[in-house]
Amino acid sequence: MIGFSETNSNRKKLSHQELGKAAHQKNRIITYTKKELKLLFRTPAYMMNCVATTFIVPILMLLIPLVQGVTIDASLLPQEIMAMMNDYWYYFLIGGIVIGLFIGNMGLVSSTSISREGTNLMFMKYIPMPLKDQLFAKVLSGVFLAVITDILTIVLFGFLFPIFPLPMLILTLAASLVSTVLANYIGIYLDLSHPKLVWEQEATAVKNSISGIIAMFGGWGCAALVGIAAYMLPNEIIKYASIALLIAMLILSCILHHKMDSFAFKQFKKY
Repeated sequence: MIGFSETNSNRKKLSHQELGKAAHQKNRIITYTKKELKLLFRTPAYMMNCVATTFIVPILMLLIPLVQGVTIDASLLPQEIMAMMNDYWYYFLIGGIVIGLFIGNMGLVSSTSISREGTNLMFMKYIPMPLKDQLFAKVLSGVFLAVITDILTIVLFGFLFPIFPLPMLILTLAASLVSTVLANYIGIYLDLSHPKLVWEQEATAVKNSISGIIAMFGGWGCAALVGIAAYMLPNEIIKYASIALLIAMLILSCILHHKMDSFAFKQFKKY
């Protein structure tokens, strides 16, 4: 085995100035993301329509069975069934994808991030920060809130139905992260294409945004299609299809991230 000291490295050596610039760029994205989140939490209209919706709806859907007394006692199930769940890991993968698609744009955060700029949109072109970084920060704010909801949903689900092994719940969460990221990228692309920039009240930018409506209901429709396909297809196909779908989502997210800057510049010329 070759030790680390014996291997050749072709990586570019960065100067102190270049390292500082790279760190500064990362800090700018984090700062811009925090700005977006503060705006969402501090503006009552955005708090009610974006933040609150993201958290309340999935939690209510899971708490209804609890109020009705619908729970499953894992001790009453045969051990064979408990062990069998590990063999059907791909259903947990599908479940995570469905959760991410369902929750990803429920709060309309990324899918209204351009519309919420309103008449101040042009300032995005002139502030000393690359447009791609600004857009990425907007996506991160949507992903951040949606991921918290993903975690809460899966944790509550595991609490209400404690029959699922912890590794399978972690797998579900990992898959939900992938589909959540993709959903938010699609959401901001839709808002770049059809922003609602003329409004007098903040609530209008969210409630009357066609891009937000398409992103939310489109995500729900895709989640339903994935669930129906998983129900109808045989296990052997689902096993490979779930992996292929997850990889495709990762690749598509990377492509959308790479093309976001050029796409935004083309759209900005139309406004």
